[in-house]
Amino acid sequence: MAPSTEIIYYPPDGNTSTFAVEEDSYWYRHRNNMIVAAYQKFCRSNQLFADIGGGNGAVALALQDAGVLVLMIEPYAAGVNNAKKRGVEFTFNGALSDLDRSMGFHNAGLFDVVEHLPDDRAAIRDVWQKIPVGGMLFVTVPAFQSLFSEADVELGHFRRYSNKQLKLLLESEGFSVLYCTYFFSILFLPMLIFRKMFARRKQEGRNRRKTEHAQNRKWLNKLLYRFLTYEKLFIQINAGLPFGSSCLAVAVKKNTA
Repeated sequence: MAPSTEIIYYPPDGNTSTFAVEEDSYWYRHRNNMIVAAYQKFCRSNQLFADIGGGNGAVALALQDAGVLVLMIEPYAAGVNNAKKRGVEFTFNGALSDLDRSMGFHNAGLFDVVEHLPDDRAAIRDVWQKIPVGGMLFVTVPAFQSLFSEADVELGHFRRYSNKQLKLLLESEGFSVLYCTYFFSILFLPMLIFRKMFARRKQEGRNRRKTEHAQNRKWLNKLLYRFLTYEKLFIQINAGLPFGSSCLAVAVKKNTA
């Protein structure tokens, strides 16, 4: 889950523990839906898409199922193996820095990756150097530093972002932002209350992930997924949500001539 040769902070069992919840989690399913909706709204061609730091291939498979030609790039062998088991057709076990333009990808995605890096600007710069002018970059990150908690530390997050901060990050490295929104809007207040009021209560990582992804309450998992589907409508009308627990941005590499 690293976009370059930089050190990435990610739990050693990260791919394994997330693989156990991704299939049924409302969170992963909705994030996939939002990414696919953004791609279908803003991408006009089906040129090769690089899912950088693709983890276990959850996003790559969702895009692939939507008809997108995807190359998943992932440095951890466990993630690549899990992606292959899921049916992701094209994978690369390595970092972005191991590739050159001969791979031919035109568009790229960094889905919940840059918050794990000490230097997020370097990650965006790496992508800028690999894609052609007019190439598109899709990014998701956790939102609002006010939600930062022990859970973020455990997951290896350095920071959370506002829409403004995410836009500035992309623009500082030569991208023009076409669209930016918060999502997971109904989770913002519960997360704020839970993470602040119960900050001192320790919960082992896997148990916490099961709780936050409603793995022990299937009825709640289904209900949250249904409630969140309305957020895709905002992408379709090119409007943004004012708050949420995650950010989604779509940017294009500017002509520097």
